[in-house]
Amino acid sequence: SFNCLTLGLVNARVRGATDLYLLNSSFIFCGAGVFLSGLMSFIFGDIFAMTVFGSFGAFWISWGCLNLEQFGVAKAYADNPQGLDNVLGFYLAGWCVFNFLVMVCSMKGTWGLFLLLLFLDLTFLMLCIGSFTSSANVSMAGGYFGILSSVCGFYSLYCSIANKESSYVPLIAYPMPGAHNV
Repeated sequence: SFNCLTLGLVNARVRGATDLYLLNSSFIFCGAGVFLSGLMSFIFGDIFAMTVFGSFGAFWISWGCLNLEQFGVAKAYADNPQGLDNVLGFYLAGWCVFNFLVMVCSMKGTWGLFLLLLFLDLTFLMLCIGSFTSSANVSMAGGYFGILSSVCGFYSLYCSIANKESSYVPLIAYPMPGAHNV
């Protein structure tokens, strides 16, 4: 959620921010942490969490690499910026499809998780369309959906760690209709 918030703020051009230079290394570092969370989920037999955390950890690592100058992606497309936008659009389209499938699998979870994935899917869709059309406004919409996704992620995180013993302000993770009570 931290990475999604910071990238969403930049994509939405909040306070005039338009570049990712300082954030790229944090994407890689945080992505590694999320990826390791996926590996730990495997140990505990949680295949859904393993798939989600492992995949999105890899996404953040790759996104950081795609945007770091040292990896030479932008330099490779210096003569063809539309080609770079198209390739990034394809990349984001793939993540949009993957995220949609994960979202469908979350429909018996909580509203927070479902809305996180719904807004994240809209984020990927808007950023994909923004890449294909070179539309700053569509990409900005993607940024705002990323911020909403992040808020849902922080809410879900808080609900999972705050309880009556650890917090004066425990929040409820509202289950989806037909959700299993664990």
